[in-house]
Amino acid sequence: MDATKLSNDSAESLDNAETWDSDGQTSSTGSENLSWIAWYCSLPGHDYFCEVAEDYIEDDFNMTGLSSLVPMYKEALEFVLDLEPDDDEFELDAAERRIVEASAELLYGLVHQRFITSRAGLALMAEKYEAGHFGVCPRLLCHEAAVLPVGLSDVVEEDPVKLFCPNCLDAYNPPNSRYNAIDGAYFGTTFPHLFFMTFPELLPFATGSIYDPCIFGFKVSERSKTGPRMRWLRAHIGSAEANEASSEGSSNSGDGEPPAGSEQDGKAVQDTSRPQEHIRDNSTSHRAGGNEIASNHSTVPMDCASTAHIGAIKAALYHHQYHRSTAPALAVEA
Repeated sequence: MDATKLSNDSAESLDNAETWDSDGQTSSTGSENLSWIAWYCSLPGHDYFCEVAEDYIEDDFNMTGLSSLVPMYKEALEFVLDLEPDDDEFELDAAERRIVEASAELLYGLVHQRFITSRAGLALMAEKYEAGHFGVCPRLLCHEAAVLPVGLSDVVEEDPVKLFCPNCLDAYNPPNSRYNAIDGAYFGTTFPHLFFMTFPELLPFATGSIYDPCIFGFKVSERSKTGPRMRWLRAHIGSAEANEASSEGSSNSGDGEPPAGSEQDGKAVQDTSRPQEHIRDNSTSHRAGGNEIASNHSTVPMDCASTAHIGAIKAALYHHQYHRSTAPALAVEA
């Protein structure tokens, strides 16, 4: 982790923390009455964060593995928890203090990723979700479905935070550029999906609305190069659009994924194209004696094999068995 980059980001956060009071003078929001966690979550652009409980941070189990990812981990942890340094004689210079402040932001973000997947964290994020703190989906046909923050990676400094829509199941950029400074790893790839598994009642009503491109009132075929592709990705199970997309997908060969059941149909065709395998399997039971051949031929698909076909198989097996039984006698006579 680049300490210089962290310190610069921390300085920008401190600059954004200034607000105007009633007299027109600037005052810092990080007052002495606020804890560092409450102050950090109140910064502009940090409204996606929830306040992590200090008890959660004080549990060493929840902090496993973070000491190797955060520079000056011990000092950053004390900074987040508003603790006084153990060694009163040890004082940080200005450069080290900037590194500690930046490391505190990084540490809080990584802890936040873990906290929002816990029971307490999910409950806090559910309150923010119901209050509409995360905004709505920009897609027209989602009808302003509420969204959740999500990361495209669990590793820091790869992608900024995105917004996940549970209706169209897609991710979007936040509406304001100030969220571009928030790392997506501070929310992680798991949170929104675990959230809706925990609170299924908060899922938006599936409208199933899918835009259909038309030319002079006629729908553009999926076989066209300019036509829609894999409409079933946005279709919800049980909706009319899902059934229509499934029927169109089954009629269009080579477009998207094969329709359901095609693998089994392929197996059936493969089985009927090689009847000699069934003959070889059934010959064993026929040699055992009796009338088992009639029942054992049920392995041949009846929807593809005719009665004449089955009769030919019986005759071939009988002819094969007859020559096997008479061959030794002919050899003795010769």
